[in-house]
Amino acid sequence: MISNAKPLNGRVLVLGDDPSVCLAVVRSLGRRGLTVSLGTQDNTSIVERSRYLSGVIVFPPIASGSQPWCDKLAGILQQQKYDLIIPVADGCLVPVMQQRARFEALAKFAIPDELGFQTTYLKQNTIAMAQRLEVPVPRTALVCNIADLKDMESRAEMSLPLVIKPVSSKVWRGGRRIDNFVSVEHDWEKVRDRVQELLKITPVLIQSYFQGIGVGQEFLVDNGVILSAFQHERLHEPMEGGGSLYRKSVPLDGDMLKHSARMLDDMTWTGVAMVEYKRDPVSGNFALMEINGRFWGSLPLAISAGVDFPADLYGLLVEGKKPKATSYRYGVYCRKAPQDVLWFVENWRADRGNPCLMTVPKSRATVEWLNVLRGREHWDSLTLDDPMPGLADWAELLRYCYGKLRSKSEGRLVRYLFKVPGWRRKRERSFRQLLRSNPGILFVCYGNICRSPFAEKYALRMLKDNGCSGIGVRSAGTYPVENRPSPAVAQLAGERFGIDLREHSSTVLNSALVCWAGVVVCMDFRNYDELRRTYPELRSKLFLLAPFAPGSTNFQIADPWGESASEFQNCYLQIVASLDGMLNRDLLAGFQEPNPTASGGTVQNRGLAAEASSLRQVVQAK
Repeated sequence: MISNAKPLNGRVLVLGDDPSVCLAVVRSLGRRGLTVSLGTQDNTSIVERSRYLSGVIVFPPIASGSQPWCDKLAGILQQQKYDLIIPVADGCLVPVMQQRARFEALAKFAIPDELGFQTTYLKQNTIAMAQRLEVPVPRTALVCNIADLKDMESRAEMSLPLVIKPVSSKVWRGGRRIDNFVSVEHDWEKVRDRVQELLKITPVLIQSYFQGIGVGQEFLVDNGVILSAFQHERLHEPMEGGGSLYRKSVPLDGDMLKHSARMLDDMTWTGVAMVEYKRDPVSGNFALMEINGRFWGSLPLAISAGVDFPADLYGLLVEGKKPKATSYRYGVYCRKAPQDVLWFVENWRADRGNPCLMTVPKSRATVEWLNVLRGREHWDSLTLDDPMPGLADWAELLRYCYGKLRSKSEGRLVRYLFKVPGWRRKRERSFRQLLRSNPGILFVCYGNICRSPFAEKYALRMLKDNGCSGIGVRSAGTYPVENRPSPAVAQLAGERFGIDLREHSSTVLNSALVCWAGVVVCMDFRNYDELRRTYPELRSKLFLLAPFAPGSTNFQIADPWGESASEFQNCYLQIVASLDGMLNRDLLAGFQEPNPTASGGTVQNRGLAAEASSLRQVVQAK
């Protein structure tokens, strides 16, 4: 969409890493003649290819500590003048709000006031306001400790499935960010596990599950008065919800609009906001889900349908101009096209017997692609006036598909080879020889916050218990962000094995670690394939961990990120069994210190295996 509006003058800094939202904001402001820069932690974003972007500023990873990120922003604002700073994601908004006085002395920010922020960011405050204003919400309970959960369970106030929501999606502890996610649980054991995990870092909201279609109402507001309004309906969502991949513009629902207007007026809101509901298509009933006090993921649809929120926000906050009341086009579709292709495959294979999965009939999902031919559809990343980001987005999809096919074919080959006893024994001999030549084991996974740190600590304990001081053990990840903590669910699962992950801080794999390692042990084919391509010199000393488990038929240990505590326990059981096979008696014998009690080392090893076996039986029984 190319705007014919009068060009604006000024400089804007957009802060964030969400490519869809950032790109939409950059394009909107750039088309109006503004000079737009992007402050990002991802220097490979497709947004950098936009013709409307004048510059990119790379910030330090905020997840590993907010203070360096804040100091960088303050330094930039002291050196350069911007007319408006727009944080487009919670990860950037929260640190700005925490040091609001410092930043607002340097520039104008598109952020809510303190009341608005506390009401929208903390979900229990949103629910409290909605209940006070008689806005329909799902049945909700605030759980601050296990006693609250037991009390709620005993009174049987809500039936399964239940939605488990942290009161805030991002929590800072010791300057480091912990990302939390919403989950839907179908049995009380998983509810307890998930709540216990979250309570270590934040109170929890438990809500009854509201079956329905996601609907969003978006607004530009000035002191509680709505200036512009738009509504969309989600057509495709991730299978477990939490986003929008394909949506269409629809008329404003009058009943929803009344509730939205009351809440925005109650907060005397100024700026943009998205009020999210779910609506039952059969009964027509709806319930409030949350309020986003920033730009939202479906922003490209609103702009395509005729409501240019970013440009209007700039006009309101910087120039004091209120936009003229305008209507928008209904029945406009907008798609995250490459990502929706992957959704299409997932939807095709999905279990339609699970009512909580956000599936769509196969026939409808197929026919919807005809909207492209009808000229009714827009794509988030690809536009005629700015094609390069969209082309890069599709190229990334092709690379992903190629990688999946390659990994799958190599996986089949590895599975076949490991069924050949002679080849398997050869690999084990090669492992022992490499380790004796250079006694350093490097465990690698994607993020170095779940699997590889557990493997590192468990292996170190095994070596110590068996009197082996000559083998070094380290871990790293390929995800390019340092100093991230292990998630609370990983810490909880690790405690069951006597492994403490509370102080762990992620390390990014680098050439120095590759040179240090005698063997590099990967968790899955993705890690294995990435290391083969990135570090060709590693091929001779690259191994998968799972095949070391005696009698194993698994050849990779899947990433449990985002799963329940029981899934983490199962993952750690696989790692334990694999390490018990890897660090066996024959290998350890060459590294044990001379000691009359050294024979006890193998007993210690068997004891660890027995302990893990016992725990495995408990988990399987549950």
